[in-house]
Amino acid sequence: MHGDRRQQIRRPPLPSLRQLGVAPPSRRLLRTIVVRPFVVAAAVVVAGTTGHTLVALVLLPVLYAYALCCVHCAVHRSLGLSARANEVVLSLASMLVFESGHVIDETHRAHHAADPEGDDPESYADTLSWGRLLTELPRYRYRLWGWVARRGLRAPGATALEATWHLASLLAAVVLWGSARWATLAIVGLHLGNSLYVVLSTHGPHMNWGRPVPSADALVKVRGRFTPWLLVGHAWHLEHHLYPQVPLPALRRALPQLDPVVDALGAHEVRVP
Repeated sequence: MHGDRRQQIRRPPLPSLRQLGVAPPSRRLLRTIVVRPFVVAAAVVVAGTTGHTLVALVLLPVLYAYALCCVHCAVHRSLGLSARANEVVLSLASMLVFESGHVIDETHRAHHAADPEGDDPESYADTLSWGRLLTELPRYRYRLWGWVARRGLRAPGATALEATWHLASLLAAVVLWGSARWATLAIVGLHLGNSLYVVLSTHGPHMNWGRPVPSADALVKVRGRFTPWLLVGHAWHLEHHLYPQVPLPALRRALPQLDPVVDALGAHEVRVP
């Protein structure tokens, strides 16, 4: 599966974070990234089991954003954890949203390693029309699973556990409809969140909303007050590719130092609320 040039960013020679004066993330921030998705997941369960279904559903987007952020940071080994602890967090955080962290680990590292002519399993959907994209959504994650399986699993035991949990969630959504409807709605909501994320990653602000980009290298920088915060740093796609070792939530504080680097690349700016 070949990706779209817009998602694949060549890394030119860059000044180091130390040269830019970017301070390393605090231990408190790193602990927060790891802990908060599990705290929100517990709150969803408590709200659902005590009859506060609406509260549980309102918390789902928060759970999804925090869990995905944690997985993303675990993929880039930017949480300051030991290798073993990072593997555990990668699995558990991804299972909160019924994904496979170890599949994401393989495909996302390939996405970062790809040059504009390389094989990028994540970005093939960028070239699809809206109609094709909507029909592709139900099988997108399974195509990524197949891509990883054909190349050999790095952690077959953990990946099998994550895949089993994913499939069990689909069965649970059906079985629990009569006795715990909130759980069914939560499961379905999180699965829909995975589809919405694909839409945002292919037609979101860092892709100039799916429109052509008026810059030589089709690079986009996203700036705004609330939207990047709501997306837990995922809007800063260009900055993340340039310095993937910076945890996504820490990118906000680093933007003043990174702006000159980004502007020197001639990136097109997209403004969001």
